[in-house]
Amino acid sequence: MKIKNNKKGQVLAIGILVFLTLSITTTSIFYILIKEGKVEERIANVDLMDRTYSRENRLNIYLQDIVDSSARSVILEKDFVDKFRNLVEEYKVQGGSELHSGDKKKYPFLFDENVLVMDELAKNLKEGDVKIFERDGERIVEVKFNVVIEDKFYDFKNEEESFNLKYSYEKVFEGKT
Repeated sequence: MKIKNNKKGQVLAIGILVFLTLSITTTSIFYILIKEGKVEERIANVDLMDRTYSRENRLNIYLQDIVDSSARSVILEKDFVDKFRNLVEEYKVQGGSELHSGDKKKYPFLFDENVLVMDELAKNLKEGDVKIFERDGERIVEVKFNVVIEDKFYDFKNEEESFNLKYSYEKVFEGKT
């Protein structure tokens, strides 16, 4: 028994296949054209957050360095606070190019906004924020900071401020005396 092919069914199936392919292609192109602007905006915002996290990391490095230097030979919390403020003042005056006048170790340039954040932390630092204790036979200085990073981002296409960012975090730094 021979089965005959129905040519009318093949024409109908090919027609449906062509119609569905064209409709999917048209819908995809239309969707891409509509969503294109939003995708660029998301990428730009991720870039801005990456810049903020990078700034946080740099600040943490500088603050840890100052805490380590300030903690050396400290007996009282007041001594630590005074040393910390003096070192931040040196960072401000010298722009981060050299931490100690007697030390030839060079430090990377500190951006003005980072110096301003560190200066604000130094002004607000109190003896109550500093703890000196012993752990495993070593004297440890522990200090807790509430760091606030503020930044303004601009839309260069329209030449206007697009939004303000305020990023805050709490971090505990330790140094050995």
